[in-house]
Amino acid sequence: MARRQALLDDASARVQAMRDEFFRTAPLSSRSWGSSAPTLGNDGRLTLTVHESDEYHRRVEAFTLVSEVDGTIRRIGEATVDVDPGPDRRVRDGESEPTYDELAALAERHLGRTVAQAWLEHLAPAVRLAHAQPGDLVVGQLGGLPMLPINSWPVWPGYGPLSHVMSLDCSKLSPMLPALRLPESGLLSFFYFDGQFDNHLATVTVTDRDSETVEGIRTLWFDPVVDAPPELAPVVTQPPAGLQAFPAIALTPIPTLTWPTWEHVELRRVWAAHGLEQPRPGVPPEAVNALYDVLDERGYVAPNHQLGGHAFPEQSAVEMDLAAACLRRFGATEIGYGSPEFEEHERGWQLLLQVDTDDDADMMWGDVGKLYFLMRPADLEAGNFGEVGFTWQCG
Repeated sequence: MARRQALLDDASARVQAMRDEFFRTAPLSSRSWGSSAPTLGNDGRLTLTVHESDEYHRRVEAFTLVSEVDGTIRRIGEATVDVDPGPDRRVRDGESEPTYDELAALAERHLGRTVAQAWLEHLAPAVRLAHAQPGDLVVGQLGGLPMLPINSWPVWPGYGPLSHVMSLDCSKLSPMLPALRLPESGLLSFFYFDGQFDNHLATVTVTDRDSETVEGIRTLWFDPVVDAPPELAPVVTQPPAGLQAFPAIALTPIPTLTWPTWEHVELRRVWAAHGLEQPRPGVPPEAVNALYDVLDERGYVAPNHQLGGHAFPEQSAVEMDLAAACLRRFGATEIGYGSPEFEEHERGWQLLLQVDTDDDADMMWGDVGKLYFLMRPADLEAGNFGEVGFTWQCG
């Protein structure tokens, strides 16, 4: 066991050295590093492979570490692999993603042509962020270490540091989803107080800029390409003491088409305008329920990390969470769901990022839930990432 741990520690140190060397010259994390599990040979030697992968998640360099019977560790078999750089922006084929024609046929079958057309007007493009495989373009990282200026790790005053959840490369994602109005360059990083620092004593509730727990989430944008004083230049940053980084997973983009949940504020108007009545509050009209039973099964993906589009809620529409929280903060003791005041607070939110529970990243949000980061389009276009709204839901 001691030899095995020594070999793993040596591999970890070499991987960190490779990462540090890369970041001395590269502004954004377009490469990844890792190692295999140790293997015991018949001769008693332990071996493992350390590798480096390019932005398409293809291995470009690999070498083997050998732990001799006496505990001596040697590096052998170094190799550099020549790879075809491929197109500037390779996107994995989304064969399983729903198409407009497929959704139009489903909607017409359950709702009729007129209502179906009104429903289709609310479809929205999005980018699903899947675990990258060899050959995939890497546009972000789930978990792992963020790039931050020195001494700028986000902290919730009085509670502790936030966990790094995801970082995204805007230069690659912005052209794929122009309607979202992401910055054209730079790195967008998302942080969340997940409870590991204080053993879940504090909980981040639904937040906007005026809520009590707003400091428990943070969305930061930095452009490492822009010249900046050394103290402001982002560097790969280890988490503060007492905080464990989530395992790093490279993410690849898959363009997709999303639909709003049946109780989205705009769809409630569609149902009412066409005489589709809810049998009771919180229950969809019969035809709508039949359509969404099919959609829920058709759109199910796990994990479902997503940039832009419509959220896939675990409970009610995520915009309803934000509207209810806002009214409570203004002193409302009873929430009039569906009232003009409530709908006013629902409107105008755009999903920025949805982060799902992910076993591979050791991420569990409540009981297999999701995190949702939302913004007003005007704030998003202006780059006001301090104006992010947030909620989380689990089933």
